[in-house]
Amino acid sequence: MNQTTGKQYMMSALRRKNLDRIPTTVLIGPYCSRLTNYSVREILTDARKSAEAHLAFHDRFTPDSLIVYNDIYLEAEAVGCEMEFPEDRISHPKCALLEDKADLARLKVPNPQNDGRIPYFIEVCQRVADRVRETTAVGLGHSGPWNIAMHLRGGRAIADGHHRGSGFCS
Repeated sequence: MNQTTGKQYMMSALRRKNLDRIPTTVLIGPYCSRLTNYSVREILTDARKSAEAHLAFHDRFTPDSLIVYNDIYLEAEAVGCEMEFPEDRISHPKCALLEDKADLARLKVPNPQNDGRIPYFIEVCQRVADRVRETTAVGLGHSGPWNIAMHLRGGRAIADGHHRGSGFCS
């Protein structure tokens, strides 16, 4: 008898068809490094190590869906935000990229083939998907407009601008 795969559970749920259980997934992020001998910094900068850490999580917990998600700064970094990579914590911007409204005009749309760690992230997703796509639904995480604005402008600047009614990233 064939066993139902995690991918089949996820697809069934998306189609609103009931099976014998509800599918599960966990957004683990860079902390899947704890299942390997790699530091958080290593999996945030090395696609092979990141894929190995995500796959170690998959192999240990067998979620129905595996979300590849390392940090929330890929997009900000790709437009020029300089990042700091502590050894065992999430990366973070060294400083706000957009100190002034005029700085916004100099930003360019990132090229996913070349800019920041987007090529690294595409490689991580490909490595993970190549290994588990037959049995596990694979997704990815990224930042939306509000997060990107916070990363580029800084939380305090956005809050202050909103309070003053400036309308810049608020």
